[in-house]
Amino acid sequence: MSATKAELAGVLRHAADALRAGAGAGEFSELLYAPDLVVVGEGWPRAIRGVEAFLPDLAALLDGWGPNADLTFTIVDPVFADGDVATTLVAVYVAPQKPTASAEHYRVVYAWKRTERGWRVAAEMYTVGSF
Repeated sequence: MSATKAELAGVLRHAADALRAGAGAGEFSELLYAPDLVVVGEGWPRAIRGVEAFLPDLAALLDGWGPNADLTFTIVDPVFADGDVATTLVAVYVAPQKPTASAEHYRVVYAWKRTERGWRVAAEMYTVGSF
């Protein structure tokens, strides 16, 4: 495993651990996303620009999973990295804790950048399903 892939996996693991421990949308977003994040989701009529604009959607998503949802992030090779930027394909499995919610699988493309706080997702594009 490359050093960059290991660092990115560590960021994902830390964010998932925080969510399992009860982190809300604000804390989770600080661990994973850059402030100037761009998100494009399947079926969305528009892209969302900026983590502050994304927080209401993220909070609704987390609420739908229930408290302490269990996310599993798996980086799918290859990882494209050069200096302070990287791109990854990530399989995300969600085991919700809300009794009425179903498990979910997402295919995600993350564009990363190294910030003062370490690696953060600068752009996210996802679709439902698995690799």
